[in-house]
Amino acid sequence: MGAFVRPAHPGLPGDGGAAGGLRRRRAGGGRTRAAGPRGAAGGLRRHLGRRGRARPAVRHRAARPAAGGRCAVYRSGRPGADRIAPRQRGRARQCPVPVRRGLGLRHRRLPGRSGLRRAEAGARHLPQQDLVGGAGRPRLGAGGRRWHGAGLHARRLAGRHRAGHAGGQHRLAGGGSVGKRHQAAFQGEGHLLPHSRPWRAAGPAGRGAGGGPGGGAAVLPAGPGSAALGVGAVTRSVTILGSTGSVGRSTVALLDAAPEGRFRVEALVANRDVARLAEQAIRHRARCAVVADPACHAALQAALAGTGVEAAAGLAAVEEAASRPADWTMAAIVGAAGLRSTLVALGRGGTLALANKESLVCAAELVLATARRGGATLLPVDSEHNAIFQALHGQDPAGVERIILTASGGPFRDWDLARMATATPAQAVRHPVWSMGAKISVDSATMMNKGLELIEAARLFPVPEPRIDVLVHPQSAVHGLVQFADGSLLAQLGTPDMRTPIAYALAFPERLHVDAPRLDLAALGRLEFQAPDPVRFPALRLAREALQAGGGAPTILNAANEVAVALFLEGRLGFLGIAAVVEQTLESLTAPLADGLEAILALDAEARRAATGFAAGRAPAC
Repeated sequence: MGAFVRPAHPGLPGDGGAAGGLRRRRAGGGRTRAAGPRGAAGGLRRHLGRRGRARPAVRHRAARPAAGGRCAVYRSGRPGADRIAPRQRGRARQCPVPVRRGLGLRHRRLPGRSGLRRAEAGARHLPQQDLVGGAGRPRLGAGGRRWHGAGLHARRLAGRHRAGHAGGQHRLAGGGSVGKRHQAAFQGEGHLLPHSRPWRAAGPAGRGAGGGPGGGAAVLPAGPGSAALGVGAVTRSVTILGSTGSVGRSTVALLDAAPEGRFRVEALVANRDVARLAEQAIRHRARCAVVADPACHAALQAALAGTGVEAAAGLAAVEEAASRPADWTMAAIVGAAGLRSTLVALGRGGTLALANKESLVCAAELVLATARRGGATLLPVDSEHNAIFQALHGQDPAGVERIILTASGGPFRDWDLARMATATPAQAVRHPVWSMGAKISVDSATMMNKGLELIEAARLFPVPEPRIDVLVHPQSAVHGLVQFADGSLLAQLGTPDMRTPIAYALAFPERLHVDAPRLDLAALGRLEFQAPDPVRFPALRLAREALQAGGGAPTILNAANEVAVALFLEGRLGFLGIAAVVEQTLESLTAPLADGLEAILALDAEARRAATGFAAGRAPAC
């Protein structure tokens, strides 16, 4: 959801190493008074004379300017990069200070200049265009949304503002006024290499991540080498909310395959699958295992007796598990039931991998505001949003023209309406490509899953709803595409395996080795795309209308759909009745903007009661 990392400046050629910096030499037949850094450690390049004074290592001559004044040559080490600037007359001549043996490097400097100190480190992960919000974000034209959001660095350290330059100011990543872009890019405030850790979070002090309701918002990744996300740390602690579901099991499989000591499991949460939960907790030596169903508490305690794993049960225990300190949390509890634990995890901070799209659909404003307050990072795990996230990584959001989500079309892609009316739950959950849980498989069959993803994409990415498209792609090899203003189209491709997007979020900004089948384009032979049929799959239209209506409409949409899908799986509602019940519920309820968790849950409950009533009046096979 992120998102744009500016790589650390590698150092200019000829500058003696990664420290870079501009070498300053005097021209006009004079001697070089000071040279740039030498080697990766920097330092004053010099030869010590007999009396311990610094002598120049290089002599450099340059033509005098036409005006006859002295000039200073600033050399970057690149061909043609020298600049000759006239020296102002009357300026005091700067001479080296004698250097004595054993004198600390901080004292070696030129009079009237700052010492050769270690450079203040800017945030190495500071992106060119990140996803954290506030004023100054580029818009995508009239009505376009800013790329804003809630990120790990949304917390600002008060009182640490740095003054911007008076002229030519630009808003760079984080919204900070840092003068001209090339000045921020090199960060050569001192002559030595910067410390590896930032002195402040990316972005200006005292400014939180902002953005209006419904704008693209949540993804704020850090860049390579970021200590904030624990890159390079010995161990990253992990909590999995929904560890026995499809996404949870894939996440646990990645932990199984990871190098020893790379990850440590803090807490595992399941609904009522005690046997699988206990096995996972024992194998990964989790500190805590929780079942949401209190009736399963005794069975879980018995299964974990003598293992040292704490056992708990109930919704309060689920929230307590989400609040435990963990570097990375997977939010994979299906449906609106996962909203509370998602909010608790975001309020705690750290990185949250979001597989529970319903949280953003039902309560986007609340979720993003909580993430901003907690200083959390939100990374998308859905294969489509993860694909868009990867395609956008390192790109300027101002150049994004269109986002395209792909859909397999589900098991009924080629069925006509008459045949779809007789579809059974067993047929609906038999997805032709993906292996998923029952609820999401039915959502794929109705294409409501893609409608919910469309709403989620509008919350995450810098594109307004009219520029988010959906294409049916039967091969499921292309998971998402981004079109840019120059006509370029970037796509992320891969085999349909949820371990790939999960691994990308789990190790971000690094990449884990995943033992998944590799995509063989030659064997695949062709890639097909087609527009979805709005008559046979009205759920996609309903989701787009709910997004356009705003307010509580997406909450009503999601609640009615969850009720209708559950009734269909129980055999109490026909397949075509799912979209019909959702549409009736949306038409019957007003949709004010729900302010706060309790108001959202109240609207959700009202929509569920209405949907249940509408479904009761329909025949099971309609």
